Amino acid sequence: MTELVGQIRGWSHAPRHVVVVDNSGEFAAAPAALRAVGVDVVNSPGNPGYAAAVNAGLRYLHNSGSEHVLLATQDASASPVAVESLLRCLQAHPEAGVAAPLLLFRSNPEQVFSAGGMLDAKGRTYHGGYRAAASQWVGQPDFDVAWADGAFLLVRKSALEAVGHLREDFFLYFEEVEFQLRLRLQGWTVRLVPNAVCAQEPGNYTPYLRVRNRILFLSIFPHYFDLRLRFSLLDFVRTCAIAIRNRRLSGILWAWRGLQDGRKGIGGKPPSSPFRGERNAAGRPVGADFPVERETASAQSQRGEA
Repeated sequence: MTELVGQIRGWSHAPRHVVVVDNSGEFAAAPAALRAVGVDVVNSPGNPGYAAAVNAGLRYLHNSGSEHVLLATQDASASPVAVESLLRCLQAHPEAGVAAPLLLFRSNPEQVFSAGGMLDAKGRTYHGGYRAAASQWVGQPDFDVAWADGAFLLVRKSALEAVGHLREDFFLYFEEVEFQLRLRLQGWTVRLVPNAVCAQEPGNYTPYLRVRNRILFLSIFPHYFDLRLRFSLLDFVRTCAIAIRNRRLSGILWAWRGLQDGRKGIGGKPPSSPFRGERNAAGRPVGADFPVERETASAQSQRGEA
């Protein structure tokens, strides 16, 4: 995050307000130094997850008067013209609620991590352009995508106000997919801007979150996707196969726990053990209940378009 904050002064279009939401506690001793360079710090103790941090920042900026909000993770790195290119896209496309950059691997900036996301009729997610040469994508025209990775997103504030903030009960992964699907079901679009180039290194997509969060995601849109339970079982089998291939057999236990928690509707922070039935002070399972707010009728009419 320190590197990203340091880059901002070199951007061709710098944000008016910069807020660091600290899930880790590493900025606890440095808020004065950050404020001296125009950065505010919002403490978010206990690592409640990506969406919770995003929402804390959005609440902090609620009365800022900004028309757009940039969401960036701590390991993102942006080219000097990236934000300006994203802003131009939103200005040129009033129907767009989100503009996203071409994401490269930080460990290999000649290679694409994500040129926008795809979402099939079974609710499976894919990264466009994955592992392709960056030179094949940079400079291409903007285009619509189903969703974009949450590492770096410029969001129109009126779109946020129309559909609401990100769901916090995913903890990590799928929250940006769900948010952008809600946007699209309300008539907004998501644009990928290849001239805006950023880099990040994908995190550890754990077997537990891989299995659980897709089940939770599909439970929100039961009329939009096909065969939810059948394909959640296939997810479990695929995740187990990955664990065996990587010789990490504990992944099978975590995938099984994710399958059980997903089908029970338990979201929130993952448990510390695949065996432990942890409970809070009120005697409820650790992890928040996953309230399902069903999609509107417009979602049924658009089934299969993702």
